[in-house]
Amino acid sequence: MADSELIQCVRIYLNEDDLWRGQALYLAVLERLQREGATGATVLKGQAGFGPGHRPRAASFVGLSSHVPLVIEWLDRPERIKSLLPLLDEMLGQALIVIEEVRAYRANLRSQGPLTGVSSVGDIMQTKPQTTLPTATLGSAMALMLKHRQTTLPVVDAQHHLLGVLTEQDIARRTGMLLSLQLIRLLTNEEGNLLLSALTSLPVTEVMNPEPRTVFAGASIPRALTLLVEWNHKQIPVLDRERVLVGLLGREDILRSAVEQLTGAEDEADQPVAKLGTVGMIMQTVVPRIESTYSLAAALQEVLASPHHYLVVVDAEGQFQGEITAPEVLKHLQGEERASFLAALQRPTSVEAPELPGNNRKLEEVLKRDIVKLGPTDNLLKATSLMLKNRLEQVPIVDAKGTLLGLLTRGALLRALVQEV
Repeated sequence: MADSELIQCVRIYLNEDDLWRGQALYLAVLERLQREGATGATVLKGQAGFGPGHRPRAASFVGLSSHVPLVIEWLDRPERIKSLLPLLDEMLGQALIVIEEVRAYRANLRSQGPLTGVSSVGDIMQTKPQTTLPTATLGSAMALMLKHRQTTLPVVDAQHHLLGVLTEQDIARRTGMLLSLQLIRLLTNEEGNLLLSALTSLPVTEVMNPEPRTVFAGASIPRALTLLVEWNHKQIPVLDRERVLVGLLGREDILRSAVEQLTGAEDEADQPVAKLGTVGMIMQTVVPRIESTYSLAAALQEVLASPHHYLVVVDAEGQFQGEITAPEVLKHLQGEERASFLAALQRPTSVEAPELPGNNRKLEEVLKRDIVKLGPTDNLLKATSLMLKNRLEQVPIVDAKGTLLGLLTRGALLRALVQEV
């Protein structure tokens, strides 16, 4: 924010014993302001005070008085105060509320970063996500997730109130099904029936998470972004003030919004992309990798042991050769070899996998070479745009000679955005 910018200060005068639905009123007001996207507020406890109909009271005599004075001081931009203050009317009743204009010498009211132009979660969320009823089976719920490529499926009642959510993590935790939706999508009908038949008739209510984290449609994007990053969620349900489901917000929605904001800057020199830095600043340098001399069987063992079943392949000099992923492997295996690999994917990492096919074959058979790559000096706008366009979760980073330097993930991009908002 520019120095000496004009903002407003709202002061709300309360008593410590004021309640709202069984909760201290000042805490309820703070929670409402935070949920609605206010920049920030502070509760100040008075030493003494009086109002209409009350004798002077001192805070030091709190044991004798039920009217210890409190003041909520809320600083924000005038347009945000204008939109949010009426939402407190039902809570505050006859409380004294005053507004005055002040000049801030220095403050951060979310004026920086690539998400500045977005007013709330509701502006960028998916407004018509697929949902299911609590009477549904796990099979029908998973069919919806697979068909619509939706990683979080809200479970709602007839009035669209949120009852829970179903995710890959919930399915794995409560049923033992360790295959991701991406892998299940690649199964044949016969393979799917064999692996999923015992699970599909389960009630969705036995598998869903009944207490999911949610975000309010009017909340700020930085607040939603922080929730996604802190809890490592891919998507999060969005509710209105009556706690009715109105949408889903995912990592891709936020990244796409950031790209739009950065691309829309009129003066290239002023684009926030320069402040976000380059790929080399946020890439991870510890990369799951193997050398191209591995046999196929040894490579498959490493794929099973690697995070997200993903490996980068390099030669003896560290030159990038390609990638190996579980989905890519499945596309190249047939018959008993494919069945053996599928069975191994279903085993917990703590259980040693059986002998895998390919002792006398090279990993080149399942190597994916046509890969999007980035350099360490590429800016994050380019990186984010490429990852969204190609639906990538990670991108290898190589230097001019093709040497593998690191890996850029969507999670790293989101954490970089958190630092800017």
